[in-house]
Amino acid sequence: MKMRILTLVLTLSLLIPGYGQTYHVGFQTLKLKDSSRIYKPGTPAEDPLHYRPVELDIWYPSMGKVGKPMTFGDLFRLLEERAVLYQDEESYDGITEELAQFYVAELGVGTDGQKLLDIATKSYSDLTPLDSADSLNSGSPLILYLAGFNGMGFENYRVIEQLVQNGYMVASIWSVGRYPGNMTNQKEDMMEQVLDAEFALNYLKKNPFMHTDPDKIGVLGCSWGGMSTAALIRRNPEIQAFVSLDGTESHYFGEEDENDRFIQEIYDDKLLAAETQTASYLYFESGDKLNEFHPQKEYSYYKNLNSEKYYLRFTNSTHADFTCIPSILSASENSITIYSELQKAALAFFNMALKDEDDFSIIWEELKNKDHTSILPFDLSKEAISFTKLSGTISDDKTGEALPYVNIGVLNQDRGTVSDTNGRFTLDLTKEMMPDTLRISSIGYQPVDILIGDLSNKESVLVSLEEDISELDEILIPVKGLKKKTLGNKTQSRFMGTGFS
Repeated sequence: MKMRILTLVLTLSLLIPGYGQTYHVGFQTLKLKDSSRIYKPGTPAEDPLHYRPVELDIWYPSMGKVGKPMTFGDLFRLLEERAVLYQDEESYDGITEELAQFYVAELGVGTDGQKLLDIATKSYSDLTPLDSADSLNSGSPLILYLAGFNGMGFENYRVIEQLVQNGYMVASIWSVGRYPGNMTNQKEDMMEQVLDAEFALNYLKKNPFMHTDPDKIGVLGCSWGGMSTAALIRRNPEIQAFVSLDGTESHYFGEEDENDRFIQEIYDDKLLAAETQTASYLYFESGDKLNEFHPQKEYSYYKNLNSEKYYLRFTNSTHADFTCIPSILSASENSITIYSELQKAALAFFNMALKDEDDFSIIWEELKNKDHTSILPFDLSKEAISFTKLSGTISDDKTGEALPYVNIGVLNQDRGTVSDTNGRFTLDLTKEMMPDTLRISSIGYQPVDILIGDLSNKESVLVSLEEDISELDEILIPVKGLKKKTLGNKTQSRFMGTGFS
């Protein structure tokens, strides 16, 4: 009898999502239109841009046979395809390769963007979704992913895949504002993403082909997607759980007047109303937000919330670390560690909120006691952050001549400068940056990395750069007509775009 019970338990563990089962990750795109909203004003109904386009990227669990996995480039190229398709005044052709090269260069891991595009994912296109015959429960819990500024699911596909492997279905809601589609931090553009998410939620409830559980809904928001998520929850109280990856639903005022004014309008219109919400909340915050300015005031969604809530700040992190891109490029051990911890905690939190599993308490206790984390939100009552001024001179190792326009920056942080025409520079550093690395680089020279802690007792440094001699392959540049092209975010907002400025 005991042997039969054991056999039954083992069988159940292989069949029930979230009970020891690991699924393959299927991927599909649903091309939809919301006919209740006008996308391009002044056009007839038959115009392809008249109604609001809503393309849903769906990651879903599958037991189907897998073939060749998709690459990061496969996911990333959707950004270019939609930029070309959903606005008709600019040319975005070719931005996939150019933006990939930007990401690689920005993270200091080379100049070949193809390195990023070729990274293999664990997603497979068009696998057979689970249906009621594949499981013994009422369906997969649904997670809506609300992307960051002008972003999509590619920016955090790693955490999405892990959720799907554990039995969740994830629908990615792109970050696209009013026509011509560029997101801004004005409430009207933010609400477009909110309405896209509501359209997706209603569509997936009415179309059970993916076999979701309509009673188990969570939301994962990244960066500006966190603000949209908070507004979505305000309008849809059936959402039970909210994980925020450095979301801007909390804001520190004083860095830029226009941004502050737009965000204040969102709060004044009660679009969030944190104090009335009931969803469980997990907020991960970056550690470098206040490195360059002392806020005049703040709005903290976490502090205003009265529901079950958790807060964790990675003290050695940047905003970009809350996307998977630094991690998959192995930009630093720090970025790999942070993202791995984010993945693990987010999964455990949703398991607790939507599946009644209790692993989160153990993981949370371990995570909050790390040397690089803090459960204490930023305290604005403290005096302004003090800076240490580092000065130095950059020269050529062979000739001794001063090198102008050399890049000097804190690795993986938004803090840097360039040397002047005499090779001199000054840079403000905080005590929190002591464990970080200062990178000094210039085209034609080998970069130099220096631990900032080793410079703490020096008022001035002298750095010599060695020439980097390499032979380039011959290239032919064809002559062709000029074409207007916009790269990246063409709005004037200085908010982060997909985790990068």
